[in-house]
Amino acid sequence: MNLVEFLNNSPSSYNAIDSIKKILDENHYVELDERDAYALDKGGKYYIIRNGSSVMAFNVGNNLENPSLQLTASHSDCPSFVLKPNCCSYEGGYFKLNTEVYGGVTFYSWLDRPLSIAGRIIYREDGSVKSCSYKYDKPFCLIPSVAIHMNREVNTNLNLNPQVDMLPMVSLEKGDILSFLKEDSGKDVLSYDLFLYPVNLKAAGLRALVIGGGHVALRKVKKLIAEEADVTILAPEVVSDIEALSEAKKVHWEKHLFRGDDLSSYGLIVTACGVREVAEAVQQASKESHFLYNAADFPSLGNCSLPAAFNAGGIQITVSTNGRSPAMARYMKEWLSLKIPEGFGLWLDRVGKMRVEMKERISTSEAREAFWRAVFTEDIMHLVMQGKLDEAE
Repeated sequence: MNLVEFLNNSPSSYNAIDSIKKILDENHYVELDERDAYALDKGGKYYIIRNGSSVMAFNVGNNLENPSLQLTASHSDCPSFVLKPNCCSYEGGYFKLNTEVYGGVTFYSWLDRPLSIAGRIIYREDGSVKSCSYKYDKPFCLIPSVAIHMNREVNTNLNLNPQVDMLPMVSLEKGDILSFLKEDSGKDVLSYDLFLYPVNLKAAGLRALVIGGGHVALRKVKKLIAEEADVTILAPEVVSDIEALSEAKKVHWEKHLFRGDDLSSYGLIVTACGVREVAEAVQQASKESHFLYNAADFPSLGNCSLPAAFNAGGIQITVSTNGRSPAMARYMKEWLSLKIPEGFGLWLDRVGKMRVEMKERISTSEAREAFWRAVFTEDIMHLVMQGKLDEAE
């Protein structure tokens, strides 16, 4: 397990300890129970886990006549938002979660990005109460920001109340977190200790099914191939470009109509066949199996979108019309790509280096937030757009 894999697998302390336990087991460390009496062997390797959220691992030296101690310690948790007990509410037509700030959170960095939940669940099994770590890998909720006309000072004085402005929205339908956890985990969940964490879907290796073989399906297929997804096409006939992709073994083509077979093995399904009965069947399956569903033919039925996207100097920009006009999204993508000044990407390289430096030089999150507001003022960015990066810096 490399560092990136460890970080992706460890959004909470409970998940982090699971990841560390796996590494220790692979390296032949022996787990000890604090409640037991035990004898340690010279040269032995051991670890102890407490409460599922902390671990102590140690090696016993071979030179016990001249013992020494080397100690390294670290956090297993990170700043986040923790779900309160009885956290579900339905207000103003939205299913929301009541949360509490955990640690030194930079509020604005959590806005308008897909979030999910991870931590620990407590469940009943065989007449006893047990616990285990839990991580939902797909987008679950979002903390939305408001339109600028509702907060004219958003770029100069962003004051966010965590109990008002930072409550995540889940859906437009009423829901219950315990029912969801029971269904997703397959366990009789009694309680939870869960945290929010940012989740970005990485399509590389993702099993994706595209139902349909026309030009709309082709656009979706090309986008998924570009993201290195494992793509299957389901259609009795396809346009020549899709057939060529199949012959080149860039996609797998199943030459038949949709039959309602098991869809749960796919992480993402796209319908582009124009048959409403198929779209409705996939929508129902997505609710039962919790996969991502993009309805290119009937957008209101889907639970996610595949927006037009481009990269400008390391800045990833997406454009979505929520399925109302893919043609307009494509036009806006091309139009915006011509509007982004070249200096933005170069400035991004510089502020990326500044960020590392400022973490060391500025001790508090409030002071760092004030610094970054100053970095992206109109005056500074005007210099960037003119290519005067040294002056801007």
